[in-house]
Amino acid sequence: CFIIKRNTAGSVLWAKKFTGTSNVNGSGIAIDPAGDIVLTGYFAGTADFDPGSATSNLMASGTDAFVAKLTSAGNFVWAFKLGGTGTEFGRSVAIDALGNIFVGGQFQNSMDINPGTGTSTLTSNGGYDAYMIRYTSTGALSSGQNFGSTGNDAINSVAVDNLGNVFSTGYFNATV
Repeated sequence: CFIIKRNTAGSVLWAKKFTGTSNVNGSGIAIDPAGDIVLTGYFAGTADFDPGSATSNLMASGTDAFVAKLTSAGNFVWAFKLGGTGTEFGRSVAIDALGNIFVGGQFQNSMDINPGTGTSTLTSNGGYDAYMIRYTSTGALSSGQNFGSTGNDAINSVAVDNLGNVFSTGYFNATV
């Protein structure tokens, strides 16, 4: 997974990467009101989410989703995984004017969406289910929900308007 910051003329200001023992894939990026960067995606194996000289490793159970925050200069703030008994994908991220972070994607079976010491589990209705999770600007869990059918369902994109309304798009199969 790479992150590139360019100026308005298109010149590269900096480039950073997350590395791991397997794939680390970025699929969503958003900028918060302070100019910090929040990313989501998915990874397997062990991945280092600190693009600097320090290390912040997360270990996946199969393929897990991640949410990571960097400063506007590309320095590590925090990262956590969304893991469970199946495969989890982070597809999109959006941030409201208060800095709340909205992550959408898809998962199988069940997954823990609480990055803290507690557990908050979402359980799939079968196949892949879509999920939408809200975190605070510090990465603490605010709320989360999933929806889906016995087929495969996903949220592929998330957006927030200037009133704080959250929109998402994706796909579903069967009846939801």
